[in-house]
Amino acid sequence: MIVSLFFTFDKSIKDWKKSGILERELKPYILLNKKYNISFNFITYGDLEDIKILQNYNFINIYPIYSKLSRPKNIFIKFFKSFLLIYFFREVIKKSSILKSNQFNGLWIPLLCSLFFKIPFICRGGYIWYKFLDVQKANYLKKKIV
Repeated sequence: MIVSLFFTFDKSIKDWKKSGILERELKPYILLNKKYNISFNFITYGDLEDIKILQNYNFINIYPIYSKLSRPKNIFIKFFKSFLLIYFFREVIKKSSILKSNQFNGLWIPLLCSLFFKIPFICRGGYIWYKFLDVQKANYLKKKIV
C-alpha cells in the first residue's frame, strides 16, 4: 500500500525540521511502516533539500514541487502554481492507494486528485482552522471561505 501525503500549502520538510517538529510529524508514518509495511509519498512545497533531509527513510519518497519550478514570492502565484503538483506528480499520484492532506490549508490538491483519479482521500484537519482565524480576528471573507 502506498499513501501519498500532501503537505500543508507552502510547507516543506525543511520547514518541519527548522521548526523542530520533524520527528513528531514523522512518528505516525514510521509506526505505520513498521506495523503494516505501508510506503509513503510526501508531496511537498519544498525543493531538493527535502529529499536530502529524509534520505535515510527508504519507505518515504519525496516529491518537492520546487524541484520542478521556481519558488515565487507572491502568495497568489504560489497558490496557482500549487495546481501544477497534479501535473508534475500525476504518475506518482495515480499509483497511490490513498491520498491524505496534512492540514486543511492545502486540501484542494489531494481533493482534486481524488476526484480525477478516483483514489480514496483522507482529509486531516490538524486544528480547527475557523477557530484559529476567529482568534486572529481574520476578515469576514476569509472566515466565510474557510
